[in-house]
Amino acid sequence: MSPDLLTITIDRLAFGGAGVGRHEGKAVFVTGAFPGDTVLARVEKDKKRHAEASVAQVITPSPSRREPLCPHANSCGGCPWISLEYPAQLEWKREIVTEQLRRIGKVECFVAPVEPSPLELGYRSRVRMKMDNDGSAVYLGFRVKGLYGSMAPVTACPVSNGKVNVILGELRQYLSTVAGKVKEVYEVEIETGLPEEKGRVTLLSFGTVGEEVAPGMLSACPSVGGVSVKEGRGALKSWGAVELAMEVGLAEPLKFGPGVFSQVNPAGNLKLVEKVTRFAQLKNYETALDLYCGNGNIALPLAMGGADITGVESGIEAVRYAEINRVRLGIASARFIQGDSAHMATKMAEEGKRFDVIVLDPPRGGAKGLMPTVARLAGRRVIYVSCDPPSLARDAGDLVAQGFDLHKAVPVDMFPQTSHVEVVAVFNRLV
Repeated sequence: MSPDLLTITIDRLAFGGAGVGRHEGKAVFVTGAFPGDTVLARVEKDKKRHAEASVAQVITPSPSRREPLCPHANSCGGCPWISLEYPAQLEWKREIVTEQLRRIGKVECFVAPVEPSPLELGYRSRVRMKMDNDGSAVYLGFRVKGLYGSMAPVTACPVSNGKVNVILGELRQYLSTVAGKVKEVYEVEIETGLPEEKGRVTLLSFGTVGEEVAPGMLSACPSVGGVSVKEGRGALKSWGAVELAMEVGLAEPLKFGPGVFSQVNPAGNLKLVEKVTRFAQLKNYETALDLYCGNGNIALPLAMGGADITGVESGIEAVRYAEINRVRLGIASARFIQGDSAHMATKMAEEGKRFDVIVLDPPRGGAKGLMPTVARLAGRRVIYVSCDPPSLARDAGDLVAQGFDLHKAVPVDMFPQTSHVEVVAVFNRLV
């Protein structure tokens, strides 16, 4: 494949979001292209089995292509599908999940239509932005497409909720007034909860941040309720009300502090939790084990019906907040263990423990090698929540080999305008 510029017609979308076409029989993955596009593609890497390219020009646009919904779309790399109509995004996410399960996991099952996000825009409750500082002004933004270490300044982010954008404006103005005291800050995290009350800001710095910066932010930024600062490898220091709340369909929202994971799409998370609790079908005398349980996002709703729930989580602060939430909600049938989920699951299996239902929501890398242990622990059902179709497919194949059937996979769109998708996979024991 010698020409640097190729005319390619795009047939499908691959995992990762690139459009796929062919040139002289070789697959070409074209970033920024969509099915139905005919594009002039600039070859970036020509490999033995495939080539990687970017769009130099759209010759004939796909019927599903639209004008981007963000003024920063041509520079910011955060929302690569924002120029693709939302129904087409959902259709292709379903195709990607199906293809990954079939190709990697060697399993066939019913993949449901993707559950749409309640909000196509304004859904993100948390963003992490890079920060540039010229000594007199501060600039916040996201990584430029394809350029590691670069930054595209952003004045507002359409996929972030209203409170995040208000805080972004307040923060840019305030930090510029103290630019000399935040010279080594390289990232800023803005977080809000559901409901959207005052938010939390975390500054990540290579070195010292001026002592007056955090208290000054609380005074100068009305929408910021709490500030945390991490200097190098030092401990996190906090000022103000740093706890946030997240609705999960219970009588009161769950609380979580700095460094505790929360889903970025709170409205989508409500749908996710509802599906897991419905698919679990737990009766009040049954038991469940929730691995990678965080602050109780799934475990506590599962326990509301009276079933006996054990949650396992490695993060000390997450477990502390899970217990705080359990006490606040008055749930006596849940308990939380701090420890590595794989290690604790193995220990429980060696002790001969068994649970009617296993729920696991691992990080992006999945739970490699853990499925034989999960099979030993699980009674009738396993519910696997995944944000990464390839790792889900790998683990699904392993669990099927242990005597389980992948009954169904239900994608939930937690990340509109991107190729990412959450999947709730339901496995039933066959033997």
